[in-house]
Amino acid sequence: MNSDKLLNYIYSENIHQKKRLQPFFSSNSNVKKDLELFLEMYNPYMKSENISIEQLADAYLLMLRQVLHARLSFVRTGKYQVKSFDEAYDMVYNDANVMKQYMLGLALSQFLWEHHYKVFNFFSQQLTSISNNANVLEIGSGHGLFLVELLEKVSLLKNCDVVDISETSLEMTKNIYKTLNLDKKHNVNFVLNDVNDYKSQYLYDFIVMGEVLEHVEHPGKILDKLYTLLEDNGEVYISTCSNCPAIDHITYFKDIEDIRLLVEESEFIIKEECIAPSESMSMDKLQKYKVDIVYAAILKKGKK
Repeated sequence: MNSDKLLNYIYSENIHQKKRLQPFFSSNSNVKKDLELFLEMYNPYMKSENISIEQLADAYLLMLRQVLHARLSFVRTGKYQVKSFDEAYDMVYNDANVMKQYMLGLALSQFLWEHHYKVFNFFSQQLTSISNNANVLEIGSGHGLFLVELLEKVSLLKNCDVVDISETSLEMTKNIYKTLNLDKKHNVNFVLNDVNDYKSQYLYDFIVMGEVLEHVEHPGKILDKLYTLLEDNGEVYISTCSNCPAIDHITYFKDIEDIRLLVEESEFIIKEECIAPSESMSMDKLQKYKVDIVYAAILKKGKK
């Protein structure tokens, strides 16, 4: 099995991952199966890009080292290393090799990190609310898995637009979309643009914006923009995180209340939320030790 090959390689390179991942797989019988399905799904794209299982694992291991380095700096200073979007753009988004490796590692983390796995499943469950002939927008396609999940779960869309500021990320998502033959079922419009400058001729019934708010200097500005792009009865899926340093994270949310307050200031209403800590601790301990927590929510329009 591809999953065994992948995991054995990761374990041989990082014994700490074996100690962390084996209990996760043992406690959840679906994870190993979902990992195998992901690798089968990803295989056509990997073949088209000449990416081996070992290279996918190496991208994940590199991301682990990057996260550890960022975490050590965060513990020491109490701040994220990246100070501006321009800095993140130059170091990550506009560097094709760095961005591609980063996205490959993050894609794999959806099935190797328990908190990412929980949030990915939360997202998948929300897709049942999207009606046929809906207008859908994704902002920040990243590794492409959320778009693939959406296109496979929703049988018919009126319009589907994907906006990303990284050409590498956009091309990666587009290639996955094509190698899976999803272009035969759905017509997706890929746009290289800053969402703040993005203009649409129609409003959207469902907007996806995963892991974007922590990457920008003014997250409230993007939420305000989403409000103008959303139908009155539409919904927005967002995810972000608190206490989660990374090579491209800028805005620091110290806790979940920080995120909720930002949402409320933009006049959105939280319909449903998912809180996924990276460690099994009480909320008090999570805050005391500044443990990273992923937060996801479905938002609806309030009344401005």
